[in-house]
Amino acid sequence: MATVKIITEENKALFNRLATHPLQSWAWGEFRQLQEHQVWRLGLFEASKLTQVFQVTFHRVPKTPFTIGYLPKSLLPTLEVIEELKKIGQLEKAIFIKIEPNEVRVRPARIATQGVAGGDRVRVNTLLLSTSPNLKKSFCKALNPKPVTIFAWPKNMVLLFKKIILTKLLKNI
Repeated sequence: MATVKIITEENKALFNRLATHPLQSWAWGEFRQLQEHQVWRLGLFEASKLTQVFQVTFHRVPKTPFTIGYLPKSLLPTLEVIEELKKIGQLEKAIFIKIEPNEVRVRPARIATQGVAGGDRVRVNTLLLSTSPNLKKSFCKALNPKPVTIFAWPKNMVLLFKKIILTKLLKNI
């Protein structure tokens, strides 16, 4: 049976040999640590032999105690790895973990109960792993209730929404 363990610096050379993409290399993880991101390196061991490696980074959400996990260009995680990612995500207070496997096609049957396939705004093979439904609720509570701006919308769209809201308010008076 396969087990998942945290990889330490003594297995650095083997980790780099098994990394499937430069974003999964040990050096990339060290670079992300310099940018103050939390980095976890996991290894899948089969009969005490390291067979697959995964490097996930956790990025802080500004003005909240929460993070977002990111697992780029890795192999498609097994169920054991997904369970370990959920545990680490809860330790890091992650809202979700974005998993982008370095595979052409994702086999949805293999992960149907574990993740949600990304929508049309993200890559076809992107999965979002929810760490805890209660964490999402507390994240929404932590956000500022006052609307700051409408994120990257052109100014004319903002003005249009203001006009629509004003006309609806005036009709109700």
